[in-house]
Amino acid sequence: IRMTDILAAFGIEQLKKLDKMNFKRRENAHWLKNQIVDLFKEYFYIPNEEAGYFHTFYTFPIILKKNAPFMRIDLAKFLESKGIETRPLFGGSLPDQPAFRNTQGRIYGGLDNTELLKNRLIFIGIHPKLDQGHLEYIIDSFHNFIKQIK
Repeated sequence: IRMTDILAAFGIEQLKKLDKMNFKRRENAHWLKNQIVDLFKEYFYIPNEEAGYFHTFYTFPIILKKNAPFMRIDLAKFLESKGIETRPLFGGSLPDQPAFRNTQGRIYGGLDNTELLKNRLIFIGIHPKLDQGHLEYIIDSFHNFIKQIK
């Protein structure tokens, strides 16, 4: 299917905003990261941007540590009840997908990292239209969740 002229025109206009939107996402993500690292490092792994790389933070991934006294679903339900959208890892583990369940293939190791991400990773939105008040609300909601479980 070919792109229509009108869709191409929209795309060209959107590309003009891309750098600004990516910068804002990064700014929001770095602020959230600093808050979560300082407050909740005992329960969460958060994204780390390696030197020389540029993470655009389409979403903000959070991984629950194994010692967390709650499940991902508990956190997701709480955040969703506060109007904060969440998503689990989109793809999960390829060997678990219906198209691959009964096919022969090679699996090296126990897929420990795959299982960790599949079961413990949650994304929250990091839209460039989030302002400081939105970000503070997210962190306040994390505070309230942690207070409930302690």
